[in-house]
Amino acid sequence: MRKYFLSFNWIFVLLIASTPSVFAQTQGSPAWQKISSGVLEAHLGSLSISSVTPQILFLDSRENLYRTLDEGRHWTQVFTLPENTAGAQIHQAYTSPHHSDTVYVTSSEGLFVSRDLGSHFELLFSSAQKKERDCFSLAFHPLDPDILFLGTGNGLFWTLDGGETWNQNAGQIINGDIIKIILNPTDDRSFLLLTPYSLYSLEEKSGALTTLFVLPAGSERRDPDEKLDEEPFERVNKINDAVILPNQGNKILLATQSGVLENSASAKSWTSFPMRGLKSQEITKIIAPDASRIFTATSEGVYRFIFQENRWEELKNGLVQTDSNNLAFHPLAGGILYTVTSAGAYRLPLASGFEIEATPIRNIHLDPEHLNLLNDYFKEEPDLQSIHREAIRYADLNPTKIARWQSESRLSHLMPKLSAGMSKSIDQNIDIDRGGTNNPDYFIIGPNDKSWDQNVSISWDFAELIWSSDQTSIDSRSKLMTELRNEILSNLTRLYFERKRLITKYYLKPPQDELEQIDLVQHIEEITAHIDAYTGGYFSKELERRKIDFKTADHRL
Repeated sequence: MRKYFLSFNWIFVLLIASTPSVFAQTQGSPAWQKISSGVLEAHLGSLSISSVTPQILFLDSRENLYRTLDEGRHWTQVFTLPENTAGAQIHQAYTSPHHSDTVYVTSSEGLFVSRDLGSHFELLFSSAQKKERDCFSLAFHPLDPDILFLGTGNGLFWTLDGGETWNQNAGQIINGDIIKIILNPTDDRSFLLLTPYSLYSLEEKSGALTTLFVLPAGSERRDPDEKLDEEPFERVNKINDAVILPNQGNKILLATQSGVLENSASAKSWTSFPMRGLKSQEITKIIAPDASRIFTATSEGVYRFIFQENRWEELKNGLVQTDSNNLAFHPLAGGILYTVTSAGAYRLPLASGFEIEATPIRNIHLDPEHLNLLNDYFKEEPDLQSIHREAIRYADLNPTKIARWQSESRLSHLMPKLSAGMSKSIDQNIDIDRGGTNNPDYFIIGPNDKSWDQNVSISWDFAELIWSSDQTSIDSRSKLMTELRNEILSNLTRLYFERKRLITKYYLKPPQDELEQIDLVQHIEEITAHIDAYTGGYFSKELERRKIDFKTADHRL
């Protein structure tokens, strides 16, 4: 086993004094930083940020709410749903824009509020009716802190006194649960109501409800992968989010399971928003912090929209898993973007406007011997090709499997179809012995007639040697197998190089804070575990067999 003793103290000085190196992040390519290492739950929902400081965050799961006061270094569970509410769930946490210590939680058991940063919660809204009790969304009046708007499974409620009394927008038929309430930035007396199947505009003063968008009948039951030659909105089967673009009149974007839709100036017609650059059309969240920035969360990554090129660009640097289900934004120092994935919550510092050009990279004169040591270390680890091969073997996704099926399907028709049968029949003979005038009639039974039938047949269908009816099924399975294989290999490639990037950081720029250092090591081990999950433990077994551990290389000497 080769020992690696890397001395990088003086190199670190060069890194600080020089322009960014190949190992450093440039301004144009910021990296996601994990902030949920202290939260052990696997299925996290949304993240809410304090209106005063991004250091205070709230992260919810299905049943619990967590709080951090130091932007993710330490987390505390501050709320859980009552134990006697089986099947209940938290929908989302909201921080008040008016009171920095007030946080609300919408749930299937009502609306809860804490006025001391989550130390104590109380029930603010509930109902005996299950649909009314199911609170999905909350919105705040921009000027009056006592005015709240609450979206439920049975319409819209509002309060003018901070929750002491509630009023319902009665007489208005709304199709579905109100999953989001959006105040009009140019008119605080009107707002949008979003459900999974429709979008409405509501005038606060008159109570007039206008339908802006509604899915065609049956759309909610349609397969999202079904390809049809229809108008854009006719391909949509569910709406996940909506946003009003700042300083663009009433321009609205809808995030759906089948892409992004935008309305016309009159809001009476809808067209597809540019989708170039997106790997997935399943848009789970969309936000527009200002007129120059739009971000989306999808099932396959987080993206920002580049207006000059009319396309989306993926923000993937540092993400372990790309299945993002939520986005949040804080305007501090040019902006901080947050996302929640199956691997946890992450933050991404943004440059102002996110349009700063990357600083040109110049060569930094590092000691070749030290760089060779680092490269030799990575060469000792399993390479990406061997990891790909093991993942394909473990998932049984080898392309030769389809070719073998096709060949075996044709060859199977060289074998005859053999059918054999045997039958037995028994007929009962019955006769009548008619007696005389004084004698009764008698039935005579038997003997029985017995017969046996036997047959054997052999047949061939040589036409199947040219085109087998099995090919259609095999082609369908081949498509699914290819998609799954490409998805696994793509995820593995991203995990592999993300792990290399973190190990390089561990060597070249180790965190000075001990807790951050532990977090970095855990992050590397987490990525290793993800690679093991795809390969059946191959990666860790190989590291153990080769006696390689990145932590044993003493880079501080």
